[in-house]
Amino acid sequence: MTTLSLLVVGVLWLSPAAAQQRIALRGAAIETATAAGRIPAGTILLRDGVIEEVGAEVAIPITAHEIDLRGKWIMPGVVDPYFVVAVGTTSVAAEEREVTFGGRTFRIPGSPAAVPTEFSRIASAFDPRNGSWEIPLRSGITSAHWVSSGQGQGAVAQLHLGDQGTWVKKPDGFLFLALTNQTASLEVLRRGLNPPQQRGGSGGEGSTTASENGAPMRGGRGGRPSSGDVPPPAPAPVPNAPPPPPPSPQEAIWQNVREGKQPLFVNANNSAAILYLAQEMKKSQEAEKGARIVLVAGGENLYRTIDALIPQRTTIVMPPRLDLIPNSRDRVNVARMLAEAKIPVAFSLSLNQDDYQRSQESPLFAVSMLVRAGFPRDLAITALTRLPAELLGIDQQVGSIAKGKRGDFLVFDEDPLSATANLLQVIVDGRTVYDR
Repeated sequence: MTTLSLLVVGVLWLSPAAAQQRIALRGAAIETATAAGRIPAGTILLRDGVIEEVGAEVAIPITAHEIDLRGKWIMPGVVDPYFVVAVGTTSVAAEEREVTFGGRTFRIPGSPAAVPTEFSRIASAFDPRNGSWEIPLRSGITSAHWVSSGQGQGAVAQLHLGDQGTWVKKPDGFLFLALTNQTASLEVLRRGLNPPQQRGGSGGEGSTTASENGAPMRGGRGGRPSSGDVPPPAPAPVPNAPPPPPPSPQEAIWQNVREGKQPLFVNANNSAAILYLAQEMKKSQEAEKGARIVLVAGGENLYRTIDALIPQRTTIVMPPRLDLIPNSRDRVNVARMLAEAKIPVAFSLSLNQDDYQRSQESPLFAVSMLVRAGFPRDLAITALTRLPAELLGIDQQVGSIAKGKRGDFLVFDEDPLSATANLLQVIVDGRTVYDR
């Protein structure tokens, strides 16, 4: 990756000798994102890019290379839980629309829309050598969950200072789905969350439809409730019948979701889609192992749907920003509302494209505004680091500053959640990859 190479030429920590020796970062305030919380003036001792010790009183070996960071702040590298990459899409022209203003009619062309293809496996469809870490690094992102705009299986990627510059930690990542209120999109979710034997067809045996008052009812033919609302008996087994074929790879992933073995990432683009998702989750709530949902949504769509969510089985991924209450000009801190409802919140910096592209000297400015408006500070730190790492199953390597973890840090000139904090350095594997 040429861009990455340009960022790191001449930095001491990148020399082979420096990579093997011990490095002591001392004097900085350290946000550990652990139960230990913040260390006002601590030391991080690194060896071969891994944290050997961290704390307020760390003995520094005489052979260690010391770096004085007094007056600076250190926090873990940001883990982005929903980083959209462009794969499996084609562009089509959107329809024009007419707008009448002052007695005159104007035709406004629509922007090209991305049309997702069928199920895509990101690790197979996206070449990491064609990706660039330059923009993510400038925002402090050192690990990410790659997804696309449609549906498929994501990949967990981390910056790695090898030949390709990217380490695909988990090529077999998590199932993701972009959910709208269109029938085809909702059907993908409904069929996926229900075992094959319970799906049925539209209006067929075993299907589930909604009654006039919105309550689900078991369907007979034509959507009519069966006698006594009792499902038909299972067919008798056929003697000497061949065993059923193994599930397809896609069905096997959905089965893991239904059994609660891995979460489903659902990107809902409106409130109606969130309510439909909540309804489908409640249908399976009685199951011993229900689906765990990572709901990706904007605050404006979450504002009126929080009460419909199941806190024990839902984690929110959202862009960090203050939103407008629908149909008003009043600001609302939806992240704070979710925290008060005991629903875990993780932040994706890349979802807030305006701040992601334009505020990279101070990438956490929007998060600082949420904290000033009442979102708990400790939750803000973990929402950027430890919680998304836990969601992606990489919390044993990254997401916090603790003994045995990778040396992935961000260095700020002051409190990273102050409105004026600037990102000075990004450190990966104990070596500087970005220096402002």
